[in-house]
Amino acid sequence: MGFVTTVDTPRPAVPDTRDDAMLMRACAGGDRDAFRVVFERHVDAIRRYLVARLGPDVADDAVVETFAAAWSARGKFRTDADSARPWLYGIATIHAQRLRVAEGRWQEAMRAEAQVADGERAAEQRIPGCSPELAHALATLPPSERELLLLVALGDLTVAMAARACGISAVAARMRLHRARRHVTRILDHPTDGATP
Repeated sequence: MGFVTTVDTPRPAVPDTRDDAMLMRACAGGDRDAFRVVFERHVDAIRRYLVARLGPDVADDAVVETFAAAWSARGKFRTDADSARPWLYGIATIHAQRLRVAEGRWQEAMRAEAQVADGERAAEQRIPGCSPELAHALATLPPSERELLLLVALGDLTVAMAARACGISAVAARMRLHRARRHVTRILDHPTDGATP
């Protein structure tokens, strides 16, 4: 009996050994397979970050929007970067901010319509699993410091990677991160001091 094979016989996947910069250069030329590799490398980390920022109900749509935006902006990727992850975190952060603004506007409209005087702050509602005290401390941070702190804490980025995602220098990121951590620690240690950063 001869060797039988079928079209449906799965072939073992051959991992793509190109670095992200090489892949993104290929993507800039329209190579969808290269983008698929970038997607597969980073989708889990981006999804975890967006789940932590927006909650599981919104995260899947946000992941799709993040990678769609990345494909559209693929020519803007700096190919001197070692990894596409900080760039993708930057796109995800911008998308998360837009969703929170839209959600905040909707909530304000609902509050006005229902004549609800006080509701929880939108920033405090957007960090699932976070204690109310920590959520309050984070909500009192300036947005630029809060986003940087969350990229490092939730995105598990180094300060340099988070800086790139935010479009700032590593020195500026270290300064912002220091201020943010000091502020959050002060608020958690003395909750009555937390009105302003």
